[in-house]
Amino acid sequence: MALEPRLKTGILLLGGLLVLALHATPMPPEIDGINYASRVTAPVLMMNGRHDAIFPYETSQPPLLRLLGTPPDEKRHLVFPGGHSSFGWTNELIKEGLDWLDHRFGPPRR
Repeated sequence: MALEPRLKTGILLLGGLLVLALHATPMPPEIDGINYASRVTAPVLMMNGRHDAIFPYETSQPPLLRLLGTPPDEKRHLVFPGGHSSFGWTNELIKEGLDWLDHRFGPPRR
């Protein structure tokens, strides 16, 4: 989203700042998301599981949302019960995602 101006909104599903060391070497700065977050200015809906082990709530999810360059009134974070999966809340995920898109682009034309 930071590099593509044609994207007018974004939906981040099960995302956040990567705070776990997954490799023996650190992530190069040119591909580290923390260096791109402030360049994202489009409206963003972020949907996560509260108990996500890959993107932990406290250290990964709200910090990414705060770093986004999107104005505060144009970003939303929804947290559902569960982990790094939409199991148990897929219907809510779909509803919230479609509502977000309808709000940003209007309802689909028939």
